[in-house]
Amino acid sequence: MAWAWRALQGTAGRVRVEEPAARTGWSRRHLERRFRCQTGLTPKGAAQVMRLQAALRLKEAGASWADAAAQAGYHDQPHFDRTFKAMTGRTPSAFRADRTAASPHDAQDFVPGQVTSPILTRRT
Repeated sequence: MAWAWRALQGTAGRVRVEEPAARTGWSRRHLERRFRCQTGLTPKGAAQVMRLQAALRLKEAGASWADAAAQAGYHDQPHFDRTFKAMTGRTPSAFRADRTAASPHDAQDFVPGQVTSPILTRRT
């Protein structure tokens, strides 16, 4: 399990679930069950969070949404927009506007040294 987690982290979620499953010798389904039991997410779910985190870090560093999405491994802007809205409940632009308008002391959205909400923070 630790290896599968590191494989996801090392690629910022840009690895197909079949790859860590094959490397562990487990079926995809078995890996999903074990992963969910230990993390609360499937490998794909964890990868989606990691990719969204990567895109948010890139945006925070000055990239456009399109560049951040492409560099984080999204196939195209609509794919990124759909995933972003499904995970945050807002479009990328609305999310950015809400963050810009919020106080840095707003515990609902800001974590020191992080660019994501507490739900999306990177755990190591």
